Amino acid sequence: MKRYNKLGLTLVETLFALAIFAFLSVGFMTTLVASMRTTGRAVLEIAADNFATKIIEEMQIRNKMSIEEYDKLGDPSAPENDSFLKVFVSPSDPQNLSRSVEFRAQVQFKGFGKVESAAQNSLTAVIPNGFPSWDVNEWKDCPVMIKKGKGSGQIAYILSNSSNSLSITRNLDGSAGTPWLTNPDSSSYFEINGGKTAEVTVRWVYRGQPFTRVYRTLVYHP
Repeated sequence: MKRYNKLGLTLVETLFALAIFAFLSVGFMTTLVASMRTTGRAVLEIAADNFATKIIEEMQIRNKMSIEEYDKLGDPSAPENDSFLKVFVSPSDPQNLSRSVEFRAQVQFKGFGKVESAAQNSLTAVIPNGFPSWDVNEWKDCPVMIKKGKGSGQIAYILSNSSNSLSITRNLDGSAGTPWLTNPDSSSYFEINGGKTAEVTVRWVYRGQPFTRVYRTLVYHP
């Protein structure tokens, strides 16, 4: 006669059931851990968004620099310098230490400044030391305005760009062919999209893996 335990299961059946339970538990725990890590990453991405937003809002509130003073960013001897200029300039590295994960932000400015030279359908910009050069065609289809100096008030449309020069037209439909009415020169200052473009890069490390998010925003002149 077979002997059964009190639950009506043989030893073999009990061991088999335990094996199935263990197998299912491993799968469940693996899914749970993966879900927790995904949730952790999502929470940190939201924190990075908030950190970048705080920096962007601070820049917009404290932006006191006129267009011809852009090359004085980070120069402590410049009388126009204030805490905004000292903090928010590459390679400044502000940090958010309020969390166990450390966020670092780098801010770089693009898309405005002084003209080096210009021809009928082009403009070459001065890129000061410490400022990033442009990505190829990042300004394509954007408007550029001469804000000050020779040719002031003209608006053109960007057909293409290299690391420091623009190919432009004044045709409203963006078609090539219409040159500057008055060629800008080294006395001129320009703005793309009507302001300074700030590029905020936030970096952090989570579980040994580095993460990066980049935010772009216009910072307008008062």
